[in-house]
Amino acid sequence: MFDIWKQCSQDIVIMHHLGIPVKPDQHLPLDSDPIQVVKDWAQLKLSQFEKKGISPSRLIIDPGIGFGKTAEQNLETLLRVKELKSLGRDLYIGHSRKSFLRLVSQRIAAERDFSTLAVSEFLARQGVSYLRVHNVEAHVEALKTSLLFPHQVSA
Repeated sequence: MFDIWKQCSQDIVIMHHLGIPVKPDQHLPLDSDPIQVVKDWAQLKLSQFEKKGISPSRLIIDPGIGFGKTAEQNLETLLRVKELKSLGRDLYIGHSRKSFLRLVSQRIAAERDFSTLAVSEFLARQGVSYLRVHNVEAHVEALKTSLLFPHQVSA
């Protein structure tokens, strides 16, 4: 793949995972720091791509929500996503309708758009560049509207 990537100019999304397809019983150790695991993995990947002659500036980091992490680890990764900005790369998050949302809603996947929208708004405010969602129309409207209202927490 490196030879193919070198021949094109498009950006490349790289995603952290423990294996594809996902195995529900395969996840990061419960005592691990999911953000540090993703940061260490991403730094290794950035270095590998650079050694193969592909500029790290072309890489977009996806922490792999739903891929090799427990629901709680996915939530922690999202809550601390801003820490991944230290990698100096754009971030891509695919969180739409994912099973970790069962922490707040028992709805089936196809009915998790409200929860997804709430997470998307948070991620947009954290500086995440790319959000992979199912209900694009609702997200465009909600995020445009959200931008009209500065987010401030009163004491």
